[in-house]
Amino acid sequence: MTHCGTTSTANAPASSSSDARICRRSLETASAPSLREIRVPTLVVCGEEDVITPPADAEALHAGIAGSALELIPKAGHLSNLEAPDAFNRVLEAFLRRVG
Repeated sequence: MTHCGTTSTANAPASSSSDARICRRSLETASAPSLREIRVPTLVVCGEEDVITPPADAEALHAGIAGSALELIPKAGHLSNLEAPDAFNRVLEAFLRRVG
């Protein structure tokens, strides 16, 4: 079973490269058409140093979801909410205020 990311860049297991390719392929094929159907406020958050679901994947999600917001968290990997909680909370709180 492959999960689309379970670790930060610092703790990335050897299999994470293969997992990332599988997740990216899934994003490019199965998920992409359904992204256009999302009609709710959406925030895409990604750590700038995420190698499991890299910023390019976050940008693809953002491009596929009309009206979505994209925030890249500096100096954070895949678990940006744990690696940079203050920055993560700031972008989440700002988003919630905007859509609230």
